[in-house]
Amino acid sequence: MADIAKVRLTIDGISTEAEKGVLLVEAARRIGIKIPVFCSHSKLLPLGACRICLVEIEKAPKLVTACTTPVGEGMVVFTRSARVVKARQGIVEFLLANHPLDCPICDQGGECELQDVCFEFGRGKSRFEDIKRNFDNKYGRIKLSPVLSWVNNRCIHCERCTRVCHQVVGEDHIGMLNRGDKAMISTFQFTQMTCELCGNCAEVCPTGTITNGTVKYKDRVWNLTPNPSVCLLCSSSCATRVWTDLKGKVTRVTAPKDEQDCCDFLCAKGRFSFDADQGEQRLREGTKITSEVAETFQQSESLQPTVQAFKALAKDSGSTAVIYNSRIANEEAYLVGRIARTVLKTPHVVPLENHEGLTSYLDRFSGRQSTSKDILSADLILLVDAPLARETPMIGYFVTRAVRQKGAALYTVGPEKTRHSSMGLAHHWNAPGASKDFVLSLIEALQSRKSDASAEFNKIVDAVQGSRQMVIIAGSRPLAEGPAFIRAIESLSSKVANSKVLMVPEGGNTLGAMLMAGSGMRVPGWGSNVSQNGCSVQEDVLGAIEKGSIKNVLLIGEDLQEGLINWPRWKTAFAKLANLVVFDAFRSELTSLATLAVPVRSFHEFEGSVLSALGEWKIARGSIPGAVGQSMSRLLLKLESELGGAEQSFASVTSEVKKLYQWHVSRATEAVEDKKSADSAGKDKSTGGNPGKDGVFLLIGNDLYHSGAMTLRGAHLGQFLNRSLLMNSADAEKMKISNDARVQLKIGSDKVSVAVRTTDDIMSGCCFLALNSLSPDERRWFGGIGKPLTAVIISGGAA
Repeated sequence: MADIAKVRLTIDGISTEAEKGVLLVEAARRIGIKIPVFCSHSKLLPLGACRICLVEIEKAPKLVTACTTPVGEGMVVFTRSARVVKARQGIVEFLLANHPLDCPICDQGGECELQDVCFEFGRGKSRFEDIKRNFDNKYGRIKLSPVLSWVNNRCIHCERCTRVCHQVVGEDHIGMLNRGDKAMISTFQFTQMTCELCGNCAEVCPTGTITNGTVKYKDRVWNLTPNPSVCLLCSSSCATRVWTDLKGKVTRVTAPKDEQDCCDFLCAKGRFSFDADQGEQRLREGTKITSEVAETFQQSESLQPTVQAFKALAKDSGSTAVIYNSRIANEEAYLVGRIARTVLKTPHVVPLENHEGLTSYLDRFSGRQSTSKDILSADLILLVDAPLARETPMIGYFVTRAVRQKGAALYTVGPEKTRHSSMGLAHHWNAPGASKDFVLSLIEALQSRKSDASAEFNKIVDAVQGSRQMVIIAGSRPLAEGPAFIRAIESLSSKVANSKVLMVPEGGNTLGAMLMAGSGMRVPGWGSNVSQNGCSVQEDVLGAIEKGSIKNVLLIGEDLQEGLINWPRWKTAFAKLANLVVFDAFRSELTSLATLAVPVRSFHEFEGSVLSALGEWKIARGSIPGAVGQSMSRLLLKLESELGGAEQSFASVTSEVKKLYQWHVSRATEAVEDKKSADSAGKDKSTGGNPGKDGVFLLIGNDLYHSGAMTLRGAHLGQFLNRSLLMNSADAEKMKISNDARVQLKIGSDKVSVAVRTTDDIMSGCCFLALNSLSPDERRWFGGIGKPLTAVIISGGAA
């Protein structure tokens, strides 16, 4: 890679060097010189709207904005000259001319950039004596979102929020309305916002114009403590700051403030679901069954009941199944896998998520999947059935930035148009479950163009042939097609120079937990005397319980009942078990059935590392003072020691986990494509169907605001609840179903009543329903995320 050209310049008498193209404000920051900014932001394109960053350049006739001026060879810059100081004072005075003096009641107090700039760069006294501009109540305090507070009187028109909406979210919900002294930030037509990245406009607002409405008037920032953590509500696994008050209660969640590409923003569920794990359903004390009587015990007393339960599990070697939710730390998954194989002597270590496609992906791509930097530097991005805005919004954020800021070409493929389809160059309709077929057709077309292909398909072919650096991103539905799809996508990647692949599972830390627990994969040094041919998916475990070959089950994680497909059948099967041990953060029907239920920490409170879908290693400190339950990794370490294992520190486990990850990376990097298996991918029977022929295909997934019961338990995201069936407009017209009408989905002899929302953004013969907007009883009919295609018949009429 060629060295980036650098230039030398002088800022306030300090000689420095910076890469060509770097802006003056950034070059000054690197050497410790502060230039005030309002409109500037590291993740947004330069604008130069507020003028507070004016600096003087030697021999230049006028002051220039540091946030839009790149460095130049031999440039001499003054950031505190008399001209600059006077100009900044005038700008601050101008900004305050209409700004209300309501700091004592403004929730931005303590974090207000306008306050800080006024104190450091202002005149100290205002000369303005006229009546300030004041929007009336209709526009001054508009309710534009269920979770945001909006006070337009405080706006300084820096336009950070509008650019975040356009360049980061990929929408244009808000903009600058009117002109002159009547200019204001609002949604067009004053409608409410429910976008998946809702709250980032408040995150970047330098004043109190937009603030987090969920914490309004509840506390002051100087009474809050930020705790570094990681969000596990999707596979983006974003770094977060969890803020606790003086009593240790979580009051808000924000993005960390640093210069890494993976930070600075959060999606709505990562930001506003913090109240979900503080409610009445939290498991705060353990329960154990003694002589058919349930007894409770405190968290601090949970070790001995757990030791006794594990001794009972270990008696029946190989007859215990361990099922874990991926929403746990790498260290916890590592210990779960090790205890299962060395203490319980069982090969049955199973994730809640369907993982056959994921196992193949991990074996072939661990450590070499596309990163955020790959996405941002790509000239072509191909989304294959990847509704990123709904499943992993922060990966969608990188795609949006690549398109809106870097000029990348975007093409989308699948049975539904997504938010990103609107900013793409073409969308190719592809039947659900037939992603592999599309990839194989694309490979064939790269060699000899198809004359009968659609115009959209040929556009994709031309783009792939002309790309310099392509990134292929596939969602959870293609992953569910299994290893055949992985082989096809790997074959495509090998035929296009400088291409990268990214598969996006829905669950938080899915990749890290599977690698560490060793599900379906050979794990070095573990259980040499234990067969590796155990149950690999939860359906296998369920069948083995019903046959009587599995007599004990250990369930570990969070929201476990939500991930068990066909709960009524599981409930019946659990009645046959000798022991059912559950580690969970929440009370449910499952914990009430357990012979032992142990309270553990939730994803906001956990300690350890996680691996994001982008291959980024994230650390959570687990330092939240008001955490409920025990650190699961430390509990498992004590448990292993009590059961005869060697005593080990948490730090040494972390070291082993890192080494194990590197081992997996080396396996995937050194893997050589087996030509025979790659060729056989084209012979595999397609998992797709013919939409509209045998009924309507129901596309199932998680809506942004429904990540299991976690986001349903909280009051904040519950305001976004939308239980609608998205249906193709032409199909609805043929079946005489009007928009907002209620229909019945018939699956066998069962029916579910839902409202219909018609749209042209879904393929004819298909419809979409958010699985997690249904009750547990209703979800049992749909087979879970692992089986996203279910043919159903739609009939009108109320249930």
